[in-house]
Order: sequence, then structure tokens, then C-alpha cells
Amino acid sequence: MKATRYNKLECARLLAEKERNITITREYCGFPPGATALDIAKQWGYNDIVSLLQ
Repeated sequence: MKATRYNKLECARLLAEKERNITITREYCGFPPGATALDIAKQWGYNDIVSLLQ
């Protein structure tokens, strides 16, 4: 999640396979429980990470 939140594409790429479907369990940076890294990337406009996670 933090790799996505801070637009760290290479870190997100390394974590994507294992963390693709993980959701947050409590509010994080204004995102509600259940949000995914993809949700975060979409909200912040990180299109490279959105493409990676879709």
C-alpha cells in the first residue's frame, strides 16, 4: 500500500504478485477499510501503477 501511495513503481511491481488482492483493514490516508492498492493508485492518478495492478 505504501509503495502505491507514494508512487514507487518499482516497489509496487515487486510487491504486486503477493499483495495484489490485499485490502486495508482500517482507514489509511482517507481510504476506508477494504480499499486496495489499485483504489489508492486510481485516486492519486498514478496511471503506471494502475496499469500494473489491473
